[in-house]
Amino acid sequence: MPSDYKKSTLHLIILALLLLTSSDGTRASASGNKDKAKEKNLASCLKHTPKQIPDHLRHRNCGDGSNGEVPAQCAKMMVKARGSNAFAPENIVDFCRGSNSYSIGCMKRLITGTSKLSNKAKVELCKHSSEHSNNLDCVSGVKAPRSFPADFPATFCSIDSPPPASIACANDAAKKLTAEETITLCQGAQSTAAFQCFSHKANSKLSSAEAVKLCSKAASSAPAECFKRAPVGLSSAQSIELCTGADSTQPAECAGAIDGKTSRKIGPEGVVELCKGARSTGPAACASSADSKLSWEHLKGLCQGALNLAPTACYKDAPLGSNETLKLMLCRGALSGAVVECAKHAPYAMNTENKALLCNRAQSVVPASCAEQIWSSKRGVAAGNTLRSALNESHVVHLCAGASSVAPALCYYQAPHGLSLEHRTMLCEGAASVFTDGSGSRPVPRSTAAACAGAGVDRALDGEVVVHLCRSHVVEGDDAGLANGPIDCAVSTPYGFSPQDVLKLCTGATSSSPSLCAKQVSGSFSSS
Repeated sequence: MPSDYKKSTLHLIILALLLLTSSDGTRASASGNKDKAKEKNLASCLKHTPKQIPDHLRHRNCGDGSNGEVPAQCAKMMVKARGSNAFAPENIVDFCRGSNSYSIGCMKRLITGTSKLSNKAKVELCKHSSEHSNNLDCVSGVKAPRSFPADFPATFCSIDSPPPASIACANDAAKKLTAEETITLCQGAQSTAAFQCFSHKANSKLSSAEAVKLCSKAASSAPAECFKRAPVGLSSAQSIELCTGADSTQPAECAGAIDGKTSRKIGPEGVVELCKGARSTGPAACASSADSKLSWEHLKGLCQGALNLAPTACYKDAPLGSNETLKLMLCRGALSGAVVECAKHAPYAMNTENKALLCNRAQSVVPASCAEQIWSSKRGVAAGNTLRSALNESHVVHLCAGASSVAPALCYYQAPHGLSLEHRTMLCEGAASVFTDGSGSRPVPRSTAAACAGAGVDRALDGEVVVHLCRSHVVEGDDAGLANGPIDCAVSTPYGFSPQDVLKLCTGATSSSPSLCAKQVSGSFSSS
């Protein structure tokens, strides 16, 4: 065994032992110091809290001392407010116990300014202020009519970082709407489109409250246009429900495209539920072509969000027997016939529920091919176990559902004996990189993640470290040596590197170069 190999392995073992033996003592020492600091801060906070705050509220204000003297300084500022601006001790504590420099700065501006807001509104407005809050700018920007409550600006602006466009929306809306309707329509709006939607001529027959509900926070006039095109068989309330939040007229187009027989079967409420949020007339086409014996719940589950007829075609051809629930599980969201082909090519002995989970939304037969590679009893995994003793069906589904290649399967049965089932599954989930190993008598496809993990286990690295280093490793080309790069790097890191440092330095490495560079840099610092 080469001496460098022995040294690197010994170095990692010593590092792991040191971390294990020292971590408990370090944590205990750090915890004790932290508790003492809290006690000191609490005592200081209680001492400096103004006398106007009763004793029974002082501890509530200072908490456990983790916020230092900030609550006390906050209370000192607020007790100075006089007259109509004076705060009750309960209001002061409610605000100050969770305060920070930004919320205190917000309150200071309100107290020293000419704000007409109530103290309750001031507390609600400022208590969640952060570095980038613009709540006060929002308050000064909102031009509410005299008929609105005095606290309207604070109520409207109390959300985190109100978008500037919402202020313009509110100033337009306030001229026609009540305070409550203005908040519903514009609070948080990213543009003035909500008010433009509200003012659309398509809404002329709606009450203000109905138009506000339709256009609340709309990003365009699409909800109004959608409402205009909704089928005559829907009531105003149903059309509003259909089109609220729409970003196109497609929900209305979908509702109008449902054939009469299906429309009568599911009723207006079903039409709305099926087509709300639709991006095309796909749900209508799907529902209209579905088996007439399907219950409404299964029809909705199959066709809601559909883009074409694929879900119903899948449902008719699904190789899962007569179980409607399993066929629905397989076919929901299908985009093509690939889902059925996948289910047909799934391992024969796999139970039907797992076939449905494996192939749902499949775009090719690759998930089935991946599962078959792991499933086949001819392929004993590197640990010497067959599938049935090493990996249950749910793990196969977890590894192969959505796979774009058989790489997860290659990874699983090529993974080293020393990895636990849990670590092997973590390693291979989402594995995509495969290279051609030409070191033997004939070229063999190899999983990059498994080859990398094999090098890590051979060098006695911890299983979790191996997984994190190797699971997303990619090799371009046929150089098998590149697969070991993260491990070569990890065993060469400078003495004193924590596991976290090793992962940051060596993840994605194709050689030991990063660690050799780190050694040179750390050596330069030591010599200087």
